[in-house]
Amino acid sequence: MKTLAEVKAGYLARAKSKALADQVVTDRNGKVVASSAKPFQHIYSNAEDIEWAKAQGKKYKEETMDDGRKLLFFSSWARPTPMLQSLNGQYYEEANLPEQSDSFVTERYAVEVRAERDARLSDTDKYVQLSDVTVKGSAGKARTALTDDQKTAVLKYREELRDMPATEGFPFVDYPVAPDCILYEVSQAIERREAQRSFYA
Repeated sequence: MKTLAEVKAGYLARAKSKALADQVVTDRNGKVVASSAKPFQHIYSNAEDIEWAKAQGKKYKEETMDDGRKLLFFSSWARPTPMLQSLNGQYYEEANLPEQSDSFVTERYAVEVRAERDARLSDTDKYVQLSDVTVKGSAGKARTALTDDQKTAVLKYREELRDMPATEGFPFVDYPVAPDCILYEVSQAIERREAQRSFYA
């Protein structure tokens, strides 16, 4: 089971690994719309952003396209302060990261836990939906059919998964442990998801 402090530390570490590049372009609300390690040019699609950038004295050049359209190419500028990317996709100074808030961390982690809970339920769908389903108890073992007692254990496990959000302390709670009869197959599915999340983190 992960604690609030552990989850927060992990979220902050992720944000610190995703620092904003040196050159940026923002919209009129301060949202970063493009960034790069080197200077670049950006075309705003919103007229209000264009007027804001002009009023701010941002450098730009006007070019006429072959079809007669006139486009304004704004030059990027140096980011004013070090900024980090939050899980919400926006950039903030470290002190202003939403990840500094317990409520933000709890809400985000609850979404993650519910998604994994749903995935674990899906992992077990076949055991209750298919009457002739077989399972593999461990690597190298032959597949066998579930007994009535084992099917009952699977149903109990699924009920425990459904009840997770009502558990005191949620989302900082342990996942129910799958019964031995399906533990090997369920663990394999969980490990594949964890590897995929690590790859895309």
